[in-house]
Amino acid sequence: MSTLFAFAEDKGHSDAVFIENKGQWQENIFYKMELNNGSLFFEDQAVTFFMRDAQAHEDCCGRTEHNHNSIEAKEVTYFAYQAKWLGANLNSFKQGNNPRSDYRNYIKGNDPSKWQDHVQLFQHIVYKNIYNGIDVEYYGVEQDLKYNWIVQPGFDPSQIITEYSRNVKVKLVNGDLVIDAPTGAIVEKAPIVYQMVNGKKVFVPASYSLNNNEVSFKL
Repeated sequence: MSTLFAFAEDKGHSDAVFIENKGQWQENIFYKMELNNGSLFFEDQAVTFFMRDAQAHEDCCGRTEHNHNSIEAKEVTYFAYQAKWLGANLNSFKQGNNPRSDYRNYIKGNDPSKWQDHVQLFQHIVYKNIYNGIDVEYYGVEQDLKYNWIVQPGFDPSQIITEYSRNVKVKLVNGDLVIDAPTGAIVEKAPIVYQMVNGKKVFVPASYSLNNNEVSFKL
């Protein structure tokens, strides 16, 4: 019998990309992902969410035509919070997969030595062995972020504990994980868990377990 736990959703087409850090951002950032309502920064043991009120931003800054005599000042709310993997391995191997043919250049200031060109874009990233015997992979579906936890045979998925920063309220609603933030609610759908048994996918009943702002999986 060969077993593999996966907390998974099927990958679909995505316009979202993960941008490698070649020095254009702080060194604790490995990849950045841009969404319609903000950006995500992938760090060693955490993901930082920098979000904005998407509708207010569209009203304020996203119009292609303006009547300049009737423009009113509008306030756009920005907000940051973090999801940290408690007890995760330091310096896990991080890999970008499915590179795109296009790239980005970051030209800031007058010092060419600080410019970064041909910055690679990826459609998928993975943290290898973020916990012992466990990988986590991220990818986009349209402009949404999806992720899978992959647990190798013989390893314990209860290692996975995600702590959300105290400036957000985390709750369970009909099995989904809801993060309430000033910029709006972020919903992580109930986990879909399966185990590979002799080459066949066998689904495993699973749910989130919430202890204050710490989230784990109940199998």
